[in-house]
Amino acid sequence: MLYDELFPEKRMSETVKATSFAKEYFQQFINYFLNFLLFSMMLFFMEKSEEQDTQIELEKEKEEIEQVKLDLLKTNISPDFLMRSLKQLKNAAITLQENTPQSILTFSDLMRYRLYRGRQFFSPLTEELIALHAFIDFIHFEQSNHLHIDLLVNGLTEQKSIASLALINILEVFCKPPPLVPAVLKIEMHTESQSLLVHLDYSLHATDSIISDLHKYGENYSHLYGDGVKIDFENCKDVHCLINLSLPWILK
Repeated sequence: MLYDELFPEKRMSETVKATSFAKEYFQQFINYFLNFLLFSMMLFFMEKSEEQDTQIELEKEKEEIEQVKLDLLKTNISPDFLMRSLKQLKNAAITLQENTPQSILTFSDLMRYRLYRGRQFFSPLTEELIALHAFIDFIHFEQSNHLHIDLLVNGLTEQKSIASLALINILEVFCKPPPLVPAVLKIEMHTESQSLLVHLDYSLHATDSIISDLHKYGENYSHLYGDGVKIDFENCKDVHCLINLSLPWILK
């Protein structure tokens, strides 16, 4: 410490002042740096949290969109088929046909099954086949119907599930509009392979409407259920059409 000759006072040397300033500057720098580092880390984790929340919301929206597409696909009933079915029921009621009550009950069951299963991702194969048999019976109930359907199922059907309404929707393709001349649609299924194999043998030339609907069917179900859904056509431009369909089993 130094003392002035005229005015004695306690003073610090310039060296000590410089040392104290550097130490204080360094201490403040460390504090600012730590605050900046802490703020940066908080900002980083906040941004990461927002990114995760945004990603979760996007995934949720994507799932909701896919579910809407799925519901629209499965519950989308052809207006032509619906109007023809209602006309069939009306004519059956007017002419007092013997099978009129059974036709009404069968059609009601089909609509109920369609609405219920349209909200589900999969259908048990046994339930889908029951609905398919009811659909075939309803078609055969119509006196002016020209389409005869033979169904053969090979293999066990219990404890197996497929895409909802997959069999109902593909049969509907051949009913809108119905053939104007007698036709036979043979449906043969094999359940013992890694997927459900469905072979359809149509005895008439497949119209452009049928071909277009079959392509749309394959594209829609492939989009929703993956590449395991496959559909192929053979000789459909001739007087005989063969369709091979593969549907993957859906795990519960």
